[in-house]
Amino acid sequence: MLRRLLGASPGLRSFCYISESLLGVSVDLELLAEFAPNLEDIVLGTVVILDSRTLDTQTSTLSFPKLRQLALRHIDAGAPYLPSLALNAPSLNTLMLSFAWKNFDVSKLEQGLQTFADHLKVLSIASETPFYCSPPFSPTFWSSFTTLKTLIVDKDNYLLATLPHLVSSLQRLIVRPRPGQSLGFVRLLKSLESSAPCLASLQELHFPPVHPECAPARLGELTERHLRVTDWCAERGIQVVTTPFIPEHDFLGYLEEVLDL
Repeated sequence: MLRRLLGASPGLRSFCYISESLLGVSVDLELLAEFAPNLEDIVLGTVVILDSRTLDTQTSTLSFPKLRQLALRHIDAGAPYLPSLALNAPSLNTLMLSFAWKNFDVSKLEQGLQTFADHLKVLSIASETPFYCSPPFSPTFWSSFTTLKTLIVDKDNYLLATLPHLVSSLQRLIVRPRPGQSLGFVRLLKSLESSAPCLASLQELHFPPVHPECAPARLGELTERHLRVTDWCAERGIQVVTTPFIPEHDFLGYLEEVLDL
């Protein structure tokens, strides 16, 4: 059915094929490259590669010359298709990755992602599960991104291990919790106060308000922390952008907030 749909839409510019479940739906990247090579925006749940030659950068037929934004919801271990994508998507500037599971071969995943490092402007890293962080990327990984202008994370608890190693001068830092999740603001404040060089040119900080359903006993404490972050930005002339609260299970709403679709 997907083959027929793509064949009937030769001028397709945006493609979103996703499921709300963690199992998701699978899409063959080769099929997209063959029938919709002019795509500019791709949002996928689960990616499959049916021909191993696609994984070889010398023989790969994956080609998306106009692709600007790519969102992959369920990243598998190593994501071996990433180098071929990076080589054949020269216009890609926005990459959103969401990790569903805890266990990864982080070194292989890093190698794949680093192939985007010299031209990526926007990188979004998120975890599908509320109790797990994204894979613990190395300092070398973060220091390889030389053109990054916007970093988007769903949790603030790994910013302290990330920001000191970024060599890019960030213009926007966005902390966007997953649907239904909240922010405690402690780690965010510590990350900002660390004076990481990548924050020297920061123009905008996007973060959510206090969770509307927080416990009354914590309301005062969370409000005070939120105010401290706001004051830190005001002292440095950084614009504060309040990101709306996304209800639980509204993943498509989350995508719309993160990506310019």
